[in-house]
Order: sequence, then C-alpha cells, then structure tokens
Amino acid sequence: MAKRPLLLNQQVDLLIGRGLSLGNISDEEAERILFTTNYYRLSGYWRYFQENPDFHNDHFKCDADLSTILELVEMDARMRSLLLEGLSSFEIAFRSAFAYYATTMTGDPYVYLQLSAYSQSENERSAVGDSLRSKSVQSESRRERTLRKIEEELKRSKDDCIKHFSVKQEPIPMWAAVEVLCFGTLSQMFELWSDSDCKAAVARSFKGFTSWDKFQSVLHAFSVLRNICAHHGRLWNRRVPVTPVMLKQVIDKHEKRSIYNNTVWADVIMIQFYVDSLKNNTEYSDAVARLLTQSALYLQGIKSPYQRPKAKNAGKEDSGAASAETNDEVTSSNRGVAG
Repeated sequence: MAKRPLLLNQQVDLLIGRGLSLGNISDEEAERILFTTNYYRLSGYWRYFQENPDFHNDHFKCDADLSTILELVEMDARMRSLLLEGLSSFEIAFRSAFAYYATTMTGDPYVYLQLSAYSQSENERSAVGDSLRSKSVQSESRRERTLRKIEEELKRSKDDCIKHFSVKQEPIPMWAAVEVLCFGTLSQMFELWSDSDCKAAVARSFKGFTSWDKFQSVLHAFSVLRNICAHHGRLWNRRVPVTPVMLKQVIDKHEKRSIYNNTVWADVIMIQFYVDSLKNNTEYSDAVARLLTQSALYLQGIKSPYQRPKAKNAGKEDSGAASAETNDEVTSSNRGVAG
C-alpha cells in the first residue's frame, strides 16, 4: 500500500506519539528542522534510538531525545567537510603523480588517449574463447568505456585549461586532462593502466606503499567515500562497501580488527595518515581528533556501526506499528549504501 505524505505538524505528532522527547525544542522549531533537513534523512539517525525499526517497531527508547539526534547530524556534517578536505589533498597529489609518471616514463603527453595504454580486465581476459560469453567480449570493453568517459568528460569541460587546447583543436595533454576528469574516472584509468612500472612509481610516491595493487584499493575506497560525502550521505553507523588495504603503521593493535572492516573509521585513519604525510605536519589529524573526542556516541558509530540483532518472532511483532507505517508515514528507513 502506498505511503501517504504527512504535513510537518503531523510528522512532529507522529514522532511524539512514538515516544521521542523534543526537550527544549518547540513544536514549531521541530517543524522547521524537519522541513529544512528532511524527515527521511533524519530517520537514518533516529532509527538507532528506536526499539526495532527493522521489524516495524518504531517506538523510541525511553532516553531518546531530538537534541541528541541533531548533535549527531551536525557532527556528521562536520566530519564530511573534514573528510572532503583530506580527500582533496590526496586527490590532487594523485592526479599530479599519475600524470607525471605516465607522461615522463613514455615521453608521450597523450598516452592516456590510446587504447593500448589500458589492459583488459580479468573478466574480459577470462571470457576470451568462451562461446557462452562471446557476445559480451565483442561488445564495448571496460577500457573502451573508460576511453569514452574520458572523451565525454573532456568535451563537457568548460575549464579554461581545456578550452586553451580545444579552441586550437589540439589534443589535450594528460597533465591538463587530470585537472578536470572525475576522480572515479581517474581511479578506473589507474586500475586498467597497462604499465605496471608506472603504477608502482605512483604508489611509491605515497608513503607506506611499495606495490600498486594495494594502493589501487585506496583509490577505489576513497572514490566511494568521496561520493558519499559529496552527496551529503550519512557516515555515522554506516557500513561502507569497500575499505582500503590498511597499513600496519596505522593499525591500533589494542583495538579489535573489526573496526577496520567496511567501516568509515578505516577510511578516516588512512586519510589522516596520507594528509599528514603530504603536508608534513599533524594539523589535519589533530582537527579530526578534536571532532571525534567531542562525542563517544558518535565515535562508536564511526568505528563500530551498530548491527541490530534479528528478533525470533520479528514478523509477529508490533503489527499495529507496521500498519501505521504503511498507511500514514513517509519512509523511515535509510538502509541503502550509496556508491
């Protein structure tokens, strides 16, 4: 049955009816917060203060209050800003190193535009000779798609450094192209790059890595995290689909290994390590530490995302609440992982 949109005052009444304390926040202020932030976005945070929302028991626990939830939302926004700042430093350094080694090691500023610069993916190589997959082999390959994306992104760019070459109808050298290509596209280029010596040189330019295959995992993980942060996604109590290969020097031996498995925390400490090494100081990691020490609850959700245990009789629980969800409320879960 389709969900019915609720007016702001109805959303507030629904939350109060489920046991959420507004504390010193007036109903009018709560309505303003819901309007400017979105009920659905906030539900991704308050579901951890509810009894069992996975099984339609959306009643709040006795100590749940809106102020605490809003503090987590604010901390998440500040963490996204810090992570984007750190990712920016890493990304700029990677763009520069990739363009430098790719062009100087080949002597060709346009090498990135050649199909031969990219290797086939493992799936494409293993599919060769397989009659069941012959059609997919004959279709556009990953390296062909990557080249097409490069050309499309360069064509769309309005950046002066690209116009400079376009108006002269000249090919764009790689050191200019990397300034406007999406980080995700650059990550794919590096993954498919056929010159392993070049990839190794890029990896070694970043402290801690001597092999390109492990460094490649960092690019993938950071690209995913960047998309989450750029789209204002929730970080607190979130499992991320991929995390970077962890360096021994950043792992805390006194902590459980699980805090590095598909957690935002794994990305955080790797970004701290890289930014500090690139800038040769600890200003960035100090700023992150200052934020995280402000709330033990927030830090716990970053390091150890809560996984709610499944109830044995969950299907029979709180059928009344389930009915109310179906008929009267905007969607209240936020389970998807953005990529």
